Amino acid sequence: MTDRRATDPHGDSYLRRSAAASDFETTFAAVDEFVVAAGPARALSLARAWTRECETEVQAAGLDVLATLAVGKFDVAGAAATALIEAAAAVPVSAPAEDLRWSAAHGLACLAADHHQERRRILDELLRFQDDPDPDVRWQVVLVLPDLAVPEQVDDDVATAALVRRLSDPDGGVRDWAAFGVGLLRADSPEIRASLLDLLRRPEEDAAGEAAVALAQLAEPAVLPAVLAQLDVPDVGNLWVQAAAALGDPSLLPVLQRLANRKWAEDSVDERDLQNALDACRPQKGLDPDRDARGC
Repeated sequence: MTDRRATDPHGDSYLRRSAAASDFETTFAAVDEFVVAAGPARALSLARAWTRECETEVQAAGLDVLATLAVGKFDVAGAAATALIEAAAAVPVSAPAEDLRWSAAHGLACLAADHHQERRRILDELLRFQDDPDPDVRWQVVLVLPDLAVPEQVDDDVATAALVRRLSDPDGGVRDWAAFGVGLLRADSPEIRASLLDLLRRPEEDAAGEAAVALAQLAEPAVLPAVLAQLDVPDVGNLWVQAAAALGDPSLLPVLQRLANRKWAEDSVDERDLQNALDACRPQKGLDPDRDARGC
């Protein structure tokens, strides 16, 4: 640690705690305490300097402070966001320190919701990490791609295309959030439907449930057998019940009624999901009964 940094007691203490932190909560508890102790303006000045240091753990610590300042209700939020984008852009995707790559991706992800005037630059810098070897870094990218997408251009949008690529990510957690994001955007194409259907081959994963919801929202008929099968599983998750509600197919009504009879719902959220599914799948009064039976 250089003498220049050691002259600031708050900064010196924070860097020690940051280096010793072993998880997200500990890291950002240290950041929050440092910002309060040093004050936002001083914290910003030190964080900028740290991101230009040679030691990767110090650079990462600076990025983490900038991320907190940029999304907080501080007078320096705008300046912190600009400094964060510049510092993250300077982190090579080939940097050997995973923590540094993670802090760069996480910092950019923090900006996605609140700094839309910089949307394209944030997206461009974030996408540099989309193929990172570490799934925790890729997860940071996938987490905010829906926020950076352009809904009216969803069929030809860089963020959406990157999200779809991650449907085949080797990590289950990344696939899960990719499927959720695709469903959130209602992104649709034959290729997207094929990728979502492929996720159904591992129904025990959360990604399969998110894929089922996304497909049901697109009225994809090929998802119906998977939803019917999963609703018969004793510990079926609520995503499959949500998919049933989105499908609204009367053929699902008997198995949904069995869930209700055996008190499947454990809380108010489950109860609402199940009731929505039951209501959606009940044949509407006045319709042709043959049509109802076919689920058309």
